Amino acid sequence: MPLSIVLNKCPVPVKLTYRFLRIMNGWCCGWLMKDPLIKNPSHMVLVYKVSWISLTCFTLISILLPFIIIPISMSKSDFTPRSLKRSVLLVDDEAIARHRLRQLLQPYHAQIEIIGEASNGDEAQQQIERWRPDVVFLDIEMPGKSGLQVVKELQFQPLIIFVTAYEQYAIKAFEENSLDYLLKPVEPERLARTIQRLFERQQPNPLSPAQLQALLEQLQPVKELKVIPVKTGEQIILVPVKEIVFLEAKDKYVTVHLVKKKYLLDQPLSYLEERLPADFIRVQRAYLINQNHIQEIRKYFNGGFVFTMADAAATTIKSGSTYQGELKRLFEI
Repeated sequence: MPLSIVLNKCPVPVKLTYRFLRIMNGWCCGWLMKDPLIKNPSHMVLVYKVSWISLTCFTLISILLPFIIIPISMSKSDFTPRSLKRSVLLVDDEAIARHRLRQLLQPYHAQIEIIGEASNGDEAQQQIERWRPDVVFLDIEMPGKSGLQVVKELQFQPLIIFVTAYEQYAIKAFEENSLDYLLKPVEPERLARTIQRLFERQQPNPLSPAQLQALLEQLQPVKELKVIPVKTGEQIILVPVKEIVFLEAKDKYVTVHLVKKKYLLDQPLSYLEERLPADFIRVQRAYLINQNHIQEIRKYFNGGFVFTMADAAATTIKSGSTYQGELKRLFEI
């Protein structure tokens, strides 16, 4: 590292001392070269002593200064060695999403270097094989080849950080493996934790083929139900999901409530919750309600809510304490 760059990062007292010694050394050397035969011997001895001391101090500081400053400067962004940075590739089919992620990563420019972007699975695969980045921020849902397919077909395995807007993916699978994930819209605090984890890992630790296959199976998106088949006597009726007002769990059965009718279903409420559209929200352990069929919301004791549904009976459902925080965020009340 050039001494001039190191000196610029020094405290002011160090700068002044260094410059004083440099001036003193130059003055003494210049004096001796200009008039080496000084008539007064005591003056000549004094000049030689001052010159020797300043030259010695100047030389020692010049040698030691980089070794003192470099370890300190390593923790500062301007001095992060290129070899310690992680190369990063951003993959998302939405340009706005890539731009936002790039902005969020800007504060970490000393730790990571964005080497490129890709807007689809094929392009991502080509760039990963060509540039071999340390880390790939990879969108799962893309037209054509999905992020999951890209990972499955890669010959070179970088660290993968999946980015998804779909919470119905098996998020737990990420936490149980060496991969990480971010939910859209990406939050700065969550990204900070991801970056921290990234640098705790010394090198890419790709999953074995068997582990990767198991993970991909867990991450396959769950298809949303459009209709629910219910049995009435000898008939099976297909109930459109959009007509369901709410679902009520009791014992091992679920009652499907429509505006004027209701049907009994032999399936767990949790199974239905995973496969119903996002319009259906859990407000209590035993109830899933359709937001499109809420007639009224009233605040209740201790921060709870009472939902009046738009069925013929105008059923009222109280929220459970476990779900109140999420309901407040969802309805912004």
